[in-house]
Amino acid sequence: ISDAVEVDNATQLNLRDMQLFQLDNSAEDLTNLTFLNLMKNNMESWDKSIFTFANLQTLNLKENSLKAIPKEIGNLKNLQALDIAKNKVPELPKEMGELRELRLLHASFNNVVYISPALGNCEQLQVIDLSHNQLSAIPAEFSNLKNLKSPIY
Repeated sequence: ISDAVEVDNATQLNLRDMQLFQLDNSAEDLTNLTFLNLMKNNMESWDKSIFTFANLQTLNLKENSLKAIPKEIGNLKNLQALDIAKNKVPELPKEMGELRELRLLHASFNNVVYISPALGNCEQLQVIDLSHNQLSAIPAEFSNLKNLKSPIY
């Protein structure tokens, strides 16, 4: 990463299609990061340094091989857009309900069979795409999501 980042106070980092399995230790120094694109890499699990980016607003992890969403996702209090499409995620856990600023969630083409009712706490959500999963039900709490514009299940 140190080759890709020129300044310590960078707010955007695009590491798309870099064949990464994880971020290196220097990523933890990027405390001002608001945008992180890790699309099309080889990540099977979330790099723990992601959860230190308190200012992060946009996180793109599309087209990796992620197998879960860790409980630390709730630490990203300023997150507004999360793209985890085309991974292997089986559930959207209750900690995602702590993402009160979340406006966009793309989780299509995963293995999602369960969505925590806590996701109904994300009242700022405007766009949600859960298509091409294995859902049998949508939580009743989704009725709290008054800002949703044409959800895709």
